[in-house]
Amino acid sequence: MRFSAAFAVLLSHTGCISGGVLWQVQPYGRTGVMVFFVLLGFVIACIADMRERTVAEYVLVRVARHYSVIVPFGDRAIR
Repeated sequence: MRFSAAFAVLLSHTGCISGGVLWQVQPYGRTGVMVFFVLLGFVIACIADMRERTVAEYVLVRVARHYSVIVPFGDRAIR
């Protein structure tokens, strides 16, 4: 579903810059954006429901989130 929404937005933008060649798909861009927001609402609700209950769980989750970004980029992530 997420891929379909992204593809609809991509085609919508392509329709705008193609000089009108893909004008039929432009209205689907708004629908794709709405799908993203609905999915985001479900993700936020799920995260809020399964939120960390203790300080140790919170610290572990935060370190894991930062670790997944810092390690692939190495010292470039700090700059």
